[in-house]
Amino acid sequence: MDWRSSKNKDNDVVISNTNKTCPVCRSPSKFITPSSRFTPKDSPERALCVEGYKATLAKIPCRYFTKSPRSERFCPYGKDCFYQHQNEDGTPHVFTLGADEMMERHKSRLIASRALNSTALFDLMSTHRWFENPYFDRYDSDEDYAFHGSDISESVDWMPELFF
Repeated sequence: MDWRSSKNKDNDVVISNTNKTCPVCRSPSKFITPSSRFTPKDSPERALCVEGYKATLAKIPCRYFTKSPRSERFCPYGKDCFYQHQNEDGTPHVFTLGADEMMERHKSRLIASRALNSTALFDLMSTHRWFENPYFDRYDSDEDYAFHGSDISESVDWMPELFF
């Protein structure tokens, strides 16, 4: 799908929006229908292929809808989603907004959750007492202590000699 990406394209191509079109016929491309054969743009065979593809997708449960809370069902594509949105009672869930509006809501939710997560992490880090020992200060460093040699046995008087 590199041909749909706007990376490494001339500004003229990006501005003219030709990078979101089919490379063969240059018609706008909102989705891709997999097919082993090329069919002309306005042919009935092409329409049949697209409708068959959409019908197949409509039988697959939407992962966004399934993962959303039951009290507040959500899909970032809204009424433009090709996948199945079905309530627990078997009735189809109908969204009133399309992909443009729902994507904006989805982006704002992601931004809000990331801000909340980073704030919660910052609060946890700032209130956590990292050194549980009362003899250590928060700003202690190793340079404050004089270690004589690499063997701790020099400073331990109560251990029997047999362990060292």
